[in-house]
Amino acid sequence: MNTPQEIIRICNSHYNYWKKRALNSDDPVERVKAMEKAFFWLETQSSMLIVWAIENSNGNNEKMLRNIVKAKVNISKKLMDYAEQILREFE
Repeated sequence: MNTPQEIIRICNSHYNYWKKRALNSDDPVERVKAMEKAFFWLETQSSMLIVWAIENSNGNNEKMLRNIVKAKVNISKKLMDYAEQILREFE
């Protein structure tokens, strides 16, 4: 997983992009979609930072390592779902 600085940089840039789109949109439907995407990136950032912190503080515990892998898989699935949603919007 990336460093906390990389996680924050990546997620924050996406969050700010979608927040600006929401604030500048005149269409209420588009505004809601943009805010949902902005909140997605806030949630993703929080999840990734929590997993990073747990992994770097309890990395020797086998049960914890399994849970960390599960959490990373869950985050990856959410990112894939998000990517699929974005691609569908371009169709």
